[in-house]
Amino acid sequence: IPAATLALWYGISAFAFFLNAFRTLVAHSYRNKGDRPMSESEQLLDSANVTSRLAGLWAPVGLRYHATHHLFMLMPYHQLGKAHKTLMRELPPDSLYHETLRSSLIGALGRLWREAGAAKQA
Repeated sequence: IPAATLALWYGISAFAFFLNAFRTLVAHSYRNKGDRPMSESEQLLDSANVTSRLAGLWAPVGLRYHATHHLFMLMPYHQLGKAHKTLMRELPPDSLYHETLRSSLIGALGRLWREAGAAKQA
């Protein structure tokens, strides 16, 4: 196999692993210190739904609806988008569900970074 082909495979694999690490970070807010079980509301608020249209590219199997998954854990991933749209339409804007929304991958990572910094100072 030519070195250029191996280098290309390595680059694509490294990018995929790098992106997957960020996808995993975005799914939760990591607020639980592990000292007690979380309530259902806390579990919901510790999860995120990413609303950008580009989320389908980096989270095609439903990770963009991770908070919805925490509400309906047995729901198949292909139904989460429909459930999310229904909840957004039917719930008031000040609901806990709306607090799970993140505008993008970068926005979610930024929020995670800011909250981690605030928790460290507390």
